[in-house]
Amino acid sequence: MNGNGKCRTTRRRPSRLQSRQGWDARQPLASLRPVGKSGVTKKVPRAPRTLRDRLDTLHAAQFELEVSRDRYAHLYDFAPVGYVSLSLVGQIIQLNLTAAAMLGRSRAALLKSPFSVCVAKADVTRFLEHLRRCRGSDTKVVTELSLRQPSGAEVPVQLVSSPLPY
Repeated sequence: MNGNGKCRTTRRRPSRLQSRQGWDARQPLASLRPVGKSGVTKKVPRAPRTLRDRLDTLHAAQFELEVSRDRYAHLYDFAPVGYVSLSLVGQIIQLNLTAAAMLGRSRAALLKSPFSVCVAKADVTRFLEHLRRCRGSDTKVVTELSLRQPSGAEVPVQLVSSPLPY
C-alpha cells in the first residue's frame, strides 16, 4: 500500500534468463511454452507415464502371474506322475494329488510326515541309501522300490530324485 491507502501494483519484467531461454513472458504462467527464435512453438518432450498408468500395468501383470501360477498348480496336482518334494532327511514337504492317491492317503495326512512310513519294510534301507546318494550328488538319483499302502498292498515304483538348487 502506498501512503494514500491504495494498493500499488507493479508489473515484473521477464528476467534475462527467461528471455534467453525463449519463454514468452506475455503468456499466463499456466500456458507457458518454449518459443523458438522464429516464434514457432517448440515441441516439448512427453511427460513420463502417470503413476496411475504404472499401477494399472502392475495390476495387469500381477493378474497374469496369478493365472499362470494357478494353471501350473493345476498341472502339478493332476499330472499323471506322482511328484513328492522331500527334505534332506526324507520328510514330505509337498506332493501332488497323484502321489497321494498312489500312497493311499490324503495329502494333508502325508505333509510333514517321513516318506519312509510309505516305503515297504523290505525297501526302507534302499530308500535311506537313495537319500544319502541324493544329498551327496548334484545329478539325478534313480532307485526302484515298493511303496506300501494302508491296505497292505505294495506298489512297485521307480524313485527318481533330483536335488533342488534352493
